[in-house]
Amino acid sequence: MAAGDRIFMAKESTSQEILSNTKKIIEDAKAKPKRYGMRINLLDSNPATRVKYLYDAVGMTPAGMNFAGGGFDYGDWGDIWFVKKNRPVMVRTDGTVDYELNHENHALKLNGGASDITKTSYGGNAMSEIPLIWVKRWTQNNYHFVVFCEEQYDDTYKAYAHTDADGNVLPVTYFPMYEGSVVNNRMRSLSGLTPTASMTDEQETTAAKQNGDRCERDSCCRRKEDGQNNRRPLPLRRIRACTVRAVIKNKDIKKRTTPISGCRPCVIMNL
Repeated sequence: MAAGDRIFMAKESTSQEILSNTKKIIEDAKAKPKRYGMRINLLDSNPATRVKYLYDAVGMTPAGMNFAGGGFDYGDWGDIWFVKKNRPVMVRTDGTVDYELNHENHALKLNGGASDITKTSYGGNAMSEIPLIWVKRWTQNNYHFVVFCEEQYDDTYKAYAHTDADGNVLPVTYFPMYEGSVVNNRMRSLSGLTPTASMTDEQETTAAKQNGDRCERDSCCRRKEDGQNNRRPLPLRRIRACTVRAVIKNKDIKKRTTPISGCRPCVIMNL
């Protein structure tokens, strides 16, 4: 500073206001929940290059099947809430969770003893319990963006898969561990059954409703096409059937006894 230069100083009240606002900005930044995003290049058909991670997902190791050693490799995603809190359960038709299944052997209950996962006489279904996920998605130019958050980051994030028909946001939703099989006019999610593929949409919906009023039918067919052979999920309740399977890569779905091929019905539960 040269001699004679003037020095301007803010009043103490102004300085305190600036300091307070700065602290608030820093605290608000710390309080924001993490976001895990991805950008999908709709013009790139190569699975290895078409997806780019965004926000807090940057630098994470992707999850995927380990075809050499067998099993599923979670990469850096194993401790993320929508994987860590995802659990296999048997849910009764009255909507109550009966018990949790052994994560490595679904023929057993988590606390020991044989499960009912193959029994058509059991009054319920094998389901995956999916914790609340807030989602933001949009398309810009040739890219499709999807961002997940454990909390509602802002009002542009929606709990699509966890919002029921009345608009209530639910803490969990239940997705079938197996493709729908109609047994005695009721659609079931049990191990060892052959998926039903010869019924009309109305017949499948009626069969799904036999599991209770808060159940519905869905399938991979019930989604919009974006013109690039990349299916976009319908909003709210219709999103569950395919996007949860594809994005979350449920650790317990991988042991299904029938392959996923074509469009298959399944039963969704809103509890």
